[in-house]
Amino acid sequence: MSVSACVVWFMAFSLLGWVYETIYCTIKEQSWQNRGFLYGPICPIYGAGAMAAILTCSLLNQAGIQLEWWHVFLITCLGSMPLEYGTHWALEAIFDAYWWDYSNMPLNLNGRICLPASLLFGAGGLLVYFVLFPFAQSVNAHIPSMAMDIMALVFVALLSVDATLTISALTQFAQAAKRIETTVDERMTQWVESAVATGQNISEQRERLTSLTRREIAEQVGVLARTSVTRVKGFRVKGADAATSQLEALRNKLRTRSEKKNH
Repeated sequence: MSVSACVVWFMAFSLLGWVYETIYCTIKEQSWQNRGFLYGPICPIYGAGAMAAILTCSLLNQAGIQLEWWHVFLITCLGSMPLEYGTHWALEAIFDAYWWDYSNMPLNLNGRICLPASLLFGAGGLLVYFVLFPFAQSVNAHIPSMAMDIMALVFVALLSVDATLTISALTQFAQAAKRIETTVDERMTQWVESAVATGQNISEQRERLTSLTRREIAEQVGVLARTSVTRVKGFRVKGADAATSQLEALRNKLRTRSEKKNH
């Protein structure tokens, strides 16, 4: 497969990934969910995963290794783990935000990957390699190389513009988040005594703060950035983390004092 064909099919698989994510999340949330990191209707992580699986399996076949279905399943299942984990980590490190969270899923690692999702990606790999890849090869045979090159250039240009707009918007988002970080810390500190006195759940306080902070950020950024914020699953709130630790430490201290008095 030529470089131009790889670019074109990367975009096609990214589009299919966006369709899958949007339909699944819309049904799950019972409201329209426009999924993805970029503004356009694509999820690049799906395109990257699909092309990585196709190229890896193709190279193994060329090396004389006959792949069974379970080989492809394992390759895509295991390969999706570092891809998804690395993407989540990178986005969180750069933007202090994350677009998916598996914390409530079984056998998850830091909420970034989980076994059920990886198994699903493995099943998706079977569809990609045994169904979509042969279809792509048949389509490639009927498209002139010049047309494929032009499509690839157009897609690269569109992707570059989209990525530039998205990064600019999310940078604005990150700046807004930093501006109110001090306010977040102050609020959580004020809530410490209240939470201890009333016995409120720490996680409930944190969720309340996260939702409130997300709304405030959305109000402080522009329209494009606001669109990006609505797609963010959550973000790291450093002040909340610090105050949560403070709250837990204070509760432990009060518990220790109470035990000493009882003895």
